[in-house]
Amino acid sequence: MNHVRFAVPADEDDILFLLRQKHAEDGVAPFDDDKARITIRQGIQRNDGVIGVIRGSSMIEASIGLFVSGWFYSCEKHIADLWTYVAPAFRQSNHAKDLLDFAKRAADRCGYPLLAHQLVNDRTVEKAKLLERRLGGDKGVIIIYRPTKKDDAA
Repeated sequence: MNHVRFAVPADEDDILFLLRQKHAEDGVAPFDDDKARITIRQGIQRNDGVIGVIRGSSMIEASIGLFVSGWFYSCEKHIADLWTYVAPAFRQSNHAKDLLDFAKRAADRCGYPLLAHQLVNDRTVEKAKLLERRLGGDKGVIIIYRPTKKDDAA
């Protein structure tokens, strides 16, 4: 059984690799390696965030990125689950459940609510169902409207 541990600097490239895979499944905007590395380093340094990883015998098989955020209308903070990702070869494992348990423990420790989300498409519907089963709680909807052309008047 693999356990979730905090990411360390040596994990950066493997985490970036996983995030590129995740982006291929549900990315909305172009992937920017430099911006992703900034976020990864912030989590590794535990600067208002943490990254959990599950390392197998040859690679990081799964990762979660949890970062302190807030509502635009309140001073109350929450933990934003920026990503929870298990590499395709390891999806029959308990890795996703272990990552979500790690997230719940982080929320319990700091006392902030956990905000987990998943954009749903054909490849991610099962993950959305797992989040609902594992975390319960309030639910929401994320809609992405994609304009057909840029409106210069806006």
